[in-house]
Amino acid sequence: MMKYAELVFVPNCILAEGCVWNRNEEALYFVDIEGCSVYRWKPSEQKAEIIRTNSRVGCLVFHRSGGIVTAESNSLIYRNQSEKRVLLDQHLPPVLRYNDGKCDRHGNLWVGTMAVSQDYPGAKCSGRLYCIKDDKVVAEYKGYTIPNGMAWSPEGGRFYHIDTALRRIDAYDVEEETQLDRRRPAIMVSESEGSPDGMCMDADGNLWVAMWGGGKVNGYHLRTGEKIEEIRVPDRNVSCCCFGGHDGKQLYITTARDEDGAGGQIYCVDMPVSGAAVYEYGGEGNGT
Repeated sequence: MMKYAELVFVPNCILAEGCVWNRNEEALYFVDIEGCSVYRWKPSEQKAEIIRTNSRVGCLVFHRSGGIVTAESNSLIYRNQSEKRVLLDQHLPPVLRYNDGKCDRHGNLWVGTMAVSQDYPGAKCSGRLYCIKDDKVVAEYKGYTIPNGMAWSPEGGRFYHIDTALRRIDAYDVEEETQLDRRRPAIMVSESEGSPDGMCMDADGNLWVAMWGGGKVNGYHLRTGEKIEEIRVPDRNVSCCCFGGHDGKQLYITTARDEDGAGGQIYCVDMPVSGAAVYEYGGEGNGT
């Protein structure tokens, strides 16, 4: 099956990424990594608010007490209206930065790091995947190049993660809250499809994966790994996707500019199923 996404917002970002829906506000949040900006866009009002950051911002998550947590360069920043404070400074080498991140059902933030430039001689496998709990790093996993999309199985016993450079989705057993074991390929993506980037899960447990360079989002059956659907997007560099909307059945899609300057917009497509729960940073049982 094939669907076609429609253009719904034109922010003209350089690298729109990390989209996440706030159900209470009925607003879509996303970042422009290279534009050093965080966006809050309300579809019902066609109104956007922009927060400028001091450096590249890889992702954002919602905080249990309200506000957001942004992963900026190498620091986690809490922002709520006029309040801004540093939660964690990891003092990463200047050649590295934060990339994609999400919270698990325990309220822990999982966030990856990668080389700022893939032309950096040590870019390959220089990235890390961190688990951050109560503003402290409690677990670290090495050997990633471009750590990206994250999702957890409905029962929470399995973690799915993308290393874009490997063109595959890996599965891990979640042995304990912060302990991952038995990394193994779950879904292999052919070069003709593009490179898997951001990812989300629907309420049925299927994965929806943005295909960088492929101009689409692919849907995969979690158990079989079979591609079940393809959503075509006008822009080539599709970077992330998330479920949202008033009924949770709209798939929002971010894109980035390509070599010709096209892209960096927001698209949407109606879906027959809603998304899995979105978890906030801090505290357990906070899915929305």
